[in-house]
Amino acid sequence: MRLGLRHWLLSTSTCLLTAVTVTAMWSSLSLAQTIPADSELGGEVEIIDNIEDTDPEDEVIDVNEPDDRPLESLKGKAPPLPDLTGIVRNKDWAKAAGKALFWDQQIGSDTVACASCHFRAGADPRVTNQLNPGLNAGDKMWGSTAGTGLTASGQKAGPNITLKPDDFPFRKLLDPNNAKSRVLFDTNDVSASAGTFAGDYVGTIERPKQQPRATNTDRCRRTVDEVFNILGHGTRKVEPRNSPTVINAVFYHRNFWDGRANNMFSGTGVFGLRDIRNDKASRLVVLKADGSVALQNVRLENASAASQAVGPLLSDFEMSCTARAFADIGRKMMAQQALKLQTVSTSDSLFGAGGPLGDMVTASMIGLKFTYGDMIRNAFAKRFWGSPDKFKFVTNDDNSVSLVKDPAGYTQMELNFPLFFGLTVMLYEATLVSDDSPFDRGQLTAQQQQGKAIFEGKGKCIACHDGPLMSKAAHVSSPGKQPKLVERMPMSDGNPSLYDNGFYNIGVRPVQEDLGVGGTDPWGAPLSYSRQWINGRKADSYLINPCDFEVPFPGQETVACGGNAVPPSVNLKDERLAVMGAFKTPTLRNVALTPPYFHNGGQATLQQVMAFYNRGGDFNNINKSPDVTPLGLTLTEQDALVAFMQSLTDERVRCSRAPFDHPELLIPDGHKDGVYKADGRVADRLRVLKATGAAGYGSTSCPSNTGNLFDMARNINGLPIKP
Repeated sequence: MRLGLRHWLLSTSTCLLTAVTVTAMWSSLSLAQTIPADSELGGEVEIIDNIEDTDPEDEVIDVNEPDDRPLESLKGKAPPLPDLTGIVRNKDWAKAAGKALFWDQQIGSDTVACASCHFRAGADPRVTNQLNPGLNAGDKMWGSTAGTGLTASGQKAGPNITLKPDDFPFRKLLDPNNAKSRVLFDTNDVSASAGTFAGDYVGTIERPKQQPRATNTDRCRRTVDEVFNILGHGTRKVEPRNSPTVINAVFYHRNFWDGRANNMFSGTGVFGLRDIRNDKASRLVVLKADGSVALQNVRLENASAASQAVGPLLSDFEMSCTARAFADIGRKMMAQQALKLQTVSTSDSLFGAGGPLGDMVTASMIGLKFTYGDMIRNAFAKRFWGSPDKFKFVTNDDNSVSLVKDPAGYTQMELNFPLFFGLTVMLYEATLVSDDSPFDRGQLTAQQQQGKAIFEGKGKCIACHDGPLMSKAAHVSSPGKQPKLVERMPMSDGNPSLYDNGFYNIGVRPVQEDLGVGGTDPWGAPLSYSRQWINGRKADSYLINPCDFEVPFPGQETVACGGNAVPPSVNLKDERLAVMGAFKTPTLRNVALTPPYFHNGGQATLQQVMAFYNRGGDFNNINKSPDVTPLGLTLTEQDALVAFMQSLTDERVRCSRAPFDHPELLIPDGHKDGVYKADGRVADRLRVLKATGAAGYGSTSCPSNTGNLFDMARNINGLPIKP
């Protein structure tokens, strides 16, 4: 089994519950508060009753969405979101809970929040201990593919190194504008994000003392990872792909680079219907009117951001010790004061006096006035948290799963933690809409206007980066309409191929190193919509209209236009696919703030990205997009494209102004050389990201808008280090 697959398994609901008993229960934090009465269980909510139904509910393909969408402002355009009637009863409370949970460093097993990898413009510009040796390629050796063990700058590759400008790009050519020129250096290493330490989950330690810049780690049996260690001392593991921005991510139909974060959220995991089919414990506990509980799932389409949100929580690369369950996190967090170890600005746009819920910040400015349990009770219908009993799951002789009462078990609120976390974070991220750049305001300079013309013409960028989000994988709200998800286009040899719309192989690395959307889920089913279709079994919920393909099947006009309506002469199993090594097209909004670039993080600057596209990519293969070809752009034209990219920056994002303001956060930024903790791990070097209010940073503290990783890193290096 490749490590990437193991990573996915630990990011799904397969760890939703373990049949364990926990004897200690925490008492609730006592705070002055008023919780609204809730005698109602909530309104109607759609419950999944047929897990084999893969047609989206009440949707049709949006035939009015053009194949080539023009670049346009995002102002006034809403993200597609699910109907939460009967589930969420107060969205303001849900958004507040989502923001707190996203930034709370208690939620990870060892001081890692979701924000730890998404704290600058929703992305991660750290350069120390950010290297992965290419584990998705099955490679555990660091450095050059020539086997030297060195990076391009000549330093020894490995854990805790600080990357240098000369280490980029990860494939160096004698002539950066000519893919056929001599290769000076090449590596399959990945520049990504430092996550968690290796260890096996044992339990949670309650740390009641309220103190800023403290930590609240889980109790884990520490192990030493064979790759991420220095002389046998464990370091934080680094993820196998670069961390994309979460800003505007709510517009994607699917999330993660490979699209595995399902558009349909079941309330229990990353994979939608797949979780429910393959894991009998992947169920919500729902309170019925007679006081009993039932195991059910919700069907929430257009909720990929919720599916994505729950993935990292159980990943033993990102946030969790191995074998931690969602209910364990629920037990840890629900009794906790929200953000109790972090300072919060009294002018925070969601938590401050000017926010929708009034002043939520404590007098000490450390944490909020409410526990997470309080916030969840205010936000969600009582049917999802109102039972007074505790439960555990048991596996029956026929392999079915039952829920039984157990005084040492988990509460309903703890068991339903993935529902609460996924939806609250999704609703928080739905506030992070960046739509106020110079491009949106029509304020482009002459050079930026030139770059836009090249983007739409000679540069062919718009072939993949179109519409208001500048991504074919992203869509604005169109109620009742599903975007085109499968397409058939001519490839570079002139012959057509099916592919997943918005996912492209652009020749960043050889296909076999990382399959992207061409890969499979933990149970072996394809991630690719088009592969599912030709195989004759859909694992996901989506529609296909062959009549709307760019290159229809021969004779398509003689048959109808449904998902199975193909001419009799066409055998889908014989159709060519272009999905191997294909990755989700990222939005270009704020791209100058989100280096490094591509799924492998192998380009440090926008200038390097322009050179990559100008030479037609780095690796040719039969799956490569036909639009990635040598462009013949001059350096002046490449500079104009970079200038246009810089016009897509929203100053609110750059300076962390509302709604992009945030609480304080401790950021692991590499390790202290030669300093070891009692359990043998190398000690963290923790930087302090200060809380901002709605006004954000002063202009002199905002990161630069250059599209250069090391300009962003200098901003991070200016942050104070926790003693």
